[in-house]
Parts: sequence; structure tokens; C-alpha cells
Amino acid sequence: MRTVGDLIRGRSFYSVTSGQSVYDTARYMAEKDIGAVPVLENDRLVGIFSERDIIKRVIVGGKDVGQTLVRDVMTTEVVVAQSAEDVAQVMEKMKKTTEDLRRAESA
Repeated sequence: MRTVGDLIRGRSFYSVTSGQSVYDTARYMAEKDIGAVPVLENDRLVGIFSERDIIKRVIVGGKDVGQTLVRDVMTTEVVVAQSAEDVAQVMEKMKKTTEDLRRAESA
């Protein structure tokens, strides 16, 4: 059984704070070559900010990337995995959650 801990061991962890601007966060994501980043407040996970959030909630929403804060456009429905969880089970949990969220968005 391969665990989440096996996947992340030895890897860098990148995050942003909810008060950062979308512009600064997008630059950080480009610099680190990542498509999504966890959002923290006081070392607590409060959301995730992704390329999809930039497209759907910022660009299409007509928001100013320099003035808009990550907290205002991040995704707050986050699937969390524990390091001891089996990778296959976590992937299934993520898939179901994504399907549920997309179904709710289109309703």
C-alpha cells in the first residue's frame, strides 16, 4: 500500500496567506511552477487557490488581479488527506468531491 506520506516525503511545501493579492500569488505559482497552492491563516488550512480560480473567479469575473485578495476568490471546499491514508483511496475521495462540486456548480 502506497500512502500519501510516501508521496510527499522529501518534497518542498509551498503555501500562501489569504491576505495576499491574486497577482502576487499568481507570480509565486508561476515561479514555483505549480497550478494550485494551499491557503493558510495562522498556520491553518482555509482553502486552496488554483489556476481555475484565477480563470473563473478573477478573469471572467472582471476583478483586478492587483487589488483582489486570495481570500475573496479561493476555493474553500478542500479535500484533506492524512499522511497514513492509501493513495488510491484518497484519489477516489478527490474524484467524488470534484464531481459533486462540478454538479453543484452547474445546478
